[in-house]
Amino acid sequence: EVSGSGASRCFQILAKDEIALENTGLVATCSIVLDKFSDEIKKNLYLISVLENEEVYFTPGNITGNRKMQVVEVEPGTYNVSLIVSDTSLPENLQNKTENWKCGVQDPITEIYTTVPFSLTIKSCEAGKGILKSEGTECEVCQKNTFSSQSQCEACPDKEVSGSGASRCFQILAKDEIALENTGLVATCSIVLDKFSDEIKKNLYLISVLENEE
Repeated sequence: EVSGSGASRCFQILAKDEIALENTGLVATCSIVLDKFSDEIKKNLYLISVLENEEVYFTPGNITGNRKMQVVEVEPGTYNVSLIVSDTSLPENLQNKTENWKCGVQDPITEIYTTVPFSLTIKSCEAGKGILKSEGTECEVCQKNTFSSQSQCEACPDKEVSGSGASRCFQILAKDEIALENTGLVATCSIVLDKFSDEIKKNLYLISVLENEE
């Protein structure tokens, strides 16, 4: 349990740092256990935004924009206070943005605030990289036959392939060919790029494989 300076009692406040991927929703929740206080404490629960050296106090009624606050009594005397973020887009010049918050309660007797800090980090992975595991937090190169989409590595659609570190998958159709001596031969492969721009045409290759050299 913790307390602010001058508090009349201590509180159990549980909060943890959260990481969200760009363009996904996020709910960061802290729990405040107030089992020995009256029901009036519900109106004294706060989320506090920490911007440089300034603290801004929010209740469900005064928080605006793409940040919302929700208070739910999960059992008598225990409340979950949730910060709901509906927009996690980042400017092009940022790959990480961290917001600092505090979860807190105001002592109804002394009016002293007791708070516990937590952070909210929004991450954006560069093309070809993503979060590989549901519990992961670092951008890693997407593996073969996966691609990066909204900072996550996803499996290629059926009949499409990709190399390691790809930003998308391609449908490439190729087959072995047999030619008779002294006859002409055309071996053809097809690359379907229906969602790419015309500039991809200059990036098409045939690769000769001689022993271990390409």
